[in-house]
Amino acid sequence: MDFNDIHLIFGEKLSLFTFNFKRKQTADKIKYFKSLHDEYQFLRANHIGESEYGTDITDETYSISMHYRRYRVYLRKKRFEHLPNWLAILISLVSLAISVIM
Repeated sequence: MDFNDIHLIFGEKLSLFTFNFKRKQTADKIKYFKSLHDEYQFLRANHIGESEYGTDITDETYSISMHYRRYRVYLRKKRFEHLPNWLAILISLVSLAISVIM
């Protein structure tokens, strides 16, 4: 899936934001579960082990997937690349000055 083709609505962004406060959530608590899990693969099922036949046993909760983390990195990189060079240098110098002062 190409990250350029992903356009999240506000409710989907809010549902993903709630994972910052509660890492594991059940499917009925996630508002846009179907699109986030099936369409975008931003959620993954949590596994507690394997059965005697080798199949995974889930605990019916979901967490953020690595695919969503890569999407966030892509967004940050895209945002930073569109900054003017002088603004990027200014932000870097200010953050360096603050870290030296602290």
